[in-house]
Amino acid sequence: MKLSDQTIEVLQNFSTINQSLLFKSGDVLRTVSPQKTVLAEVTVPDNFKSEFGIYDLGQFLSAMTLIDDAELNLGDNSMNINNGNGMSITYRYADPSMIVTPPEKGIALPDIDAEFSLSDTILKNVLQAARVLGLPDIIVEGDGTNISISAGDSKNSSMNNYSQNIVESDSTFRHVFKVDNMKMMMLQYNVEISTKGISKFYTEDGNATYYIATESRS
Repeated sequence: MKLSDQTIEVLQNFSTINQSLLFKSGDVLRTVSPQKTVLAEVTVPDNFKSEFGIYDLGQFLSAMTLIDDAELNLGDNSMNINNGNGMSITYRYADPSMIVTPPEKGIALPDIDAEFSLSDTILKNVLQAARVLGLPDIIVEGDGTNISISAGDSKNSSMNNYSQNIVESDSTFRHVFKVDNMKMMMLQYNVEISTKGISKFYTEDGNATYYIATESRS
């Protein structure tokens, strides 16, 4: 099989959440951060015929670039990466017990406190601002007039701050995310935030879903 560009993009994203990945049969890839603060589920164009583990996704993706037009032939204990022109790599699977994997059971969000749509442009802007200004938190807040998203430091009001309105709303709430947990691909998401310390970012077509822990609520 050959991996599509879309699947490779998903794997690159997943490598920022957890360096390891257990591939399951089918077209859905799932990962969770070692701290269990981020869980991602994405449907990809490629269908995997068997289960196998990769310990270092970054290394695996780099290995694939060594061979143009690489094709994966999955074996029992390893895969062969080749292009049919005499170049090949034997890449060994990881023991599944060495990989932190998501729970099999789906997550249902209790007590939803906030719901809104978040564009890829606004998401990209606020995360870029957090990086440029060296800020640790992403704060989503409803003040009764607007829902806004900001980059700041929830524990230090004297720090720099970047803020952008998302939509007009009479909702009132405040939720804080760690920038380090905002590992999703830059897409447009529907967002649901629970009072129980968890949120759900999902695309309209349902092909990409990220569950992200919240830090505090006030």
